[in-house]
Order: sequence, then structure tokens, then C-alpha cells
Amino acid sequence: MTRTGASDRLARRWFWALLLVAVVAMGALYTALGARSRPVTGLVVFVSGVVLLAAATQAGRILLALERARRPEVPIANTQVNTPRAASRRRVTMGERLFGARAPSAPETRRRGP
Repeated sequence: MTRTGASDRLARRWFWALLLVAVVAMGALYTALGARSRPVTGLVVFVSGVVLLAAATQAGRILLALERARRPEVPIANTQVNTPRAASRRRVTMGERLFGARAPSAPETRRRGP
């Protein structure tokens, strides 16, 4: 997916705006955590924490989308997801992975002693 220059600029603008909001919310949270314990302080801690979480999350999502759009799309080699052959393969059990082609049955796993 290619982005146009205008949408790319708009996304970058939103990223920096959200980053600024996150910094301001972090400052408010830091100040409120150092203040005396009052009901208003608890409300400020809650609101600034929620705003910080939301702004940082959205800024991270925008940054991730911008980075993905900047990279060229490279096809993944040896993908067998949608091939008929991959769909017809049977599942391999954990025992087959651990013990080879056939998992040992219960009597074979018991220890034979004197």
C-alpha cells in the first residue's frame, strides 16, 4: 500500500501532536504523583494516566504504520499457506515430533526392570 504525500504529512502531524499530548500528560502525572493525597489528586492521576496511555498507543500505531508504508513490499519466499498441498497435509502430533515418525505406545514407554 502506497501513501500519498498529503496523507503521509497528515499522519506525521498527528504523530507529533499525540506525542506532545503524551508528554504533557506525563508531566501532569508526575506532578500529581508528587502532590499531597487528595481526591482531586487521584482524579488527576487517573485522567492523566488514561490520556498518556491513549496518546502513546495511538502515536505508536501511527509510527508503525508510517514505517510499514516506507518499506518496500518484499514477497516472502517459500510460503505454503494457500496452496492445496499445504491444506491436504495432516497434522503432526507432539509425540511424532518428539519421538519420530511414530510415537511410542504406553506399554513401550514403561521401564522394564529386574
